[in-house]
Amino acid sequence: MSVYWSRLITVSLIAVISACELLAQGSQSADPCAITLPSNLTLDEPAPQTYRLTTIWYNRDVHGKATGKYIISGVYTRGLPGDTVRWNNIEIEVFGGPMQEHSDTLMFPALEGLSYRSPDDLISPGLFAAFPADESQHLLKTLVWDAIAFEAFSWNYFDQLKLNQPIRAADLEGTAIDMAGWGTIKMQNLELTWTGVTELNGRKCATITYQSFVNPVKSNPFSSQANGRSLYWGSLYVSLLDKQIEFATMNEDIVMEIKSNPEFGVRTINIQREVRFERN
Repeated sequence: MSVYWSRLITVSLIAVISACELLAQGSQSADPCAITLPSNLTLDEPAPQTYRLTTIWYNRDVHGKATGKYIISGVYTRGLPGDTVRWNNIEIEVFGGPMQEHSDTLMFPALEGLSYRSPDDLISPGLFAAFPADESQHLLKTLVWDAIAFEAFSWNYFDQLKLNQPIRAADLEGTAIDMAGWGTIKMQNLELTWTGVTELNGRKCATITYQSFVNPVKSNPFSSQANGRSLYWGSLYVSLLDKQIEFATMNEDIVMEIKSNPEFGVRTINIQREVRFERN
């Protein structure tokens, strides 16, 4: 065997051993190369955990041209007494044109300190009582829905995950989620895959990808009828020490046909969202 091939094999073996050791630090298996996630890992929040959730929202026409842009953000704190969560500093940046760098910032003092139990209070009719009655309410509600989605995707299926083997979120299949007055989205074919282990924020984390394509969407915004579909995908980084979320992303693409005044016929819109959930 040549010196080149001998060195190559040695380097490859070292890489495999290193990967196994890294995975083993987050595994309770006696076999360092069993490549499993820690079993029965429970969420540990000895102190409040604070995140910033930011959504870049584009309205587009059927040709992909951006016709509007918003940035919706807020500071989200969970692990509070009584299993409550809280929102602070909620704002919407409204851009006069999709390519403009400067925006008008809308603040929402009525939502400052918005607190509830997640997910228990999401079906409470009073949860969104303080939200504005104009179009901004739909942008703002996405903060609440995205936060609960990241939590559910990170925690509810963790014990089912095996390396590089997609799993289906069977409990959500076919479920129509009521979006608190905006409309409904029917959950279909949500897949999650554990893809490996990395280090983030000084912690070893499981990296998990998820995707769900062709989810029917229905809405009745401001006396209009809208029907279409949503597809979304993203990544989750979950601590192998205490199951806390270290970072999460989502990309969503929504296409809808809107029927309003008969003289305008049917209008097609495309909404694209880029969401980040990160330590504040």
